[in-house]
Amino acid sequence: MRSLIIPAAMAFLVSAVPAQEFTSPDDLLSSLYSGYLSGGAVTNFEPYFSDRLTEEMDGARVPREALGRLGFDPITGMDQPRLMTVFNLETLATEGLTATSVASFRADGVLFTINFELVREQRHGWQIDHISGKAGDVSWCTNDLVAAMQAAATP
Repeated sequence: MRSLIIPAAMAFLVSAVPAQEFTSPDDLLSSLYSGYLSGGAVTNFEPYFSDRLTEEMDGARVPREALGRLGFDPITGMDQPRLMTVFNLETLATEGLTATSVASFRADGVLFTINFELVREQRHGWQIDHISGKAGDVSWCTNDLVAAMQAAATP
């Protein structure tokens, strides 16, 4: 288990990440959140999502309309940029080809907790297979993102 604590400010902008193989859950999530912590955000989740989740989402690019329908960024739980006072990333368990990790931070006095179920794929390394999050009384999961994408694709 390893924790990473980084204070940061976030803004919702698009950033691109080159394709790579993630060698550990921490490697994957550190790469994912680095876009946010450097003032950007991610709309192409393909480098991070498992093949199963990418297929379920019909690709892993999340259009602005889907994020608008969802009402927040599924990786942060935030509906708008906020100052993050503390960022903590921890891998809770790794067993064979699966792992469980959690990212947490505070923003405007609210604790945001995002749980990740990860799988190790032969050609990609570690990938996100499911996300669930909680901020105050609001909870969400990957299924909410998939539903928002399907609704945004329907005229």
